[in-house]
Amino acid sequence: MENMMQGNKIRRVAATRMNERSSRSHTIFRIILESKDANQKDGPVHISYLNLMDLAGSERVSLTKAAGERLKEGANINKSLSVLGNVIRQLSEGKEFISYRDSKLTRLLSQALGDVYGSVVKPLVDSFMEGFNATIFAYGQTSSGKTHTILGNKTDPGLFQLVSNQLFQHVADQVDKRYLIRCSYIEIYNEKINDLLDKSNQGLTIEKISRKCAA
Repeated sequence: MENMMQGNKIRRVAATRMNERSSRSHTIFRIILESKDANQKDGPVHISYLNLMDLAGSERVSLTKAAGERLKEGANINKSLSVLGNVIRQLSEGKEFISYRDSKLTRLLSQALGDVYGSVVKPLVDSFMEGFNATIFAYGQTSSGKTHTILGNKTDPGLFQLVSNQLFQHVADQVDKRYLIRCSYIEIYNEKINDLLDKSNQGLTIEKISRKCAA
């Protein structure tokens, strides 16, 4: 939770016609889980990824009255969401070949998108802890409550808190296994990738992101 809150301090936000503090970038909080048999010193290590995504809200350009940099920002948000929607639709239809070339957001998720197989959070987290990659999306129009759904508050925990509780409870119950849990937190703003946990790590390429997450 501290890592997520730290990253949110430098995430891009701005006022819109519907919300005083609207998320203007896509963010991906990735949890990397490594597990192995506690009784096998040199046994295999299983690695899985859980992506928790808070997508920037989509808006009709004609209604925002945006210009200049804000107009470009909105166009990039809608481009990423449109391409991602096409990919998810094709996956649900069982297509064997899907192009990821049009969006950095989609290319970053290409590894995980093929493993998304449910719409309920708990089974997704269960599968993640068993070694499958999974992705949970908060998707919708501006001011529809996506960030609140992810973060929640002290009296109404969000998805991230519930996922964390489930994850660490699972680790505590598995006395015959050893675990290593790591995380990364990035944003995509105007098609540029930034590390939200390290202010000096900005303007990253997809290759650098992949190496860092797999290290």
